[in-house]
Amino acid sequence: ELFLLSRYLGRIGKLTEKDSASDAEMAAFFGMEPAEVQRRASDLKREGKIESAGRGEYRLTPGRISDVLRDLGGE
Repeated sequence: ELFLLSRYLGRIGKLTEKDSASDAEMAAFFGMEPAEVQRRASDLKREGKIESAGRGEYRLTPGRISDVLRDLGGE
């Protein structure tokens, strides 16, 4: 969630061209296996927090940003 949030904010601030990230990008960033990222992405998709932006590509679901921020803040 945090990685995709940074992509979303970067896109708003015109610091990045896209608001999505691939499972390979996230796996490399977090030092995880791609399969582990895919499993977590599946959980987040079921919760409606992220959506597919293409094969192996994910972005935050519009309208759920406040939920993601709340969850990251531990409230």
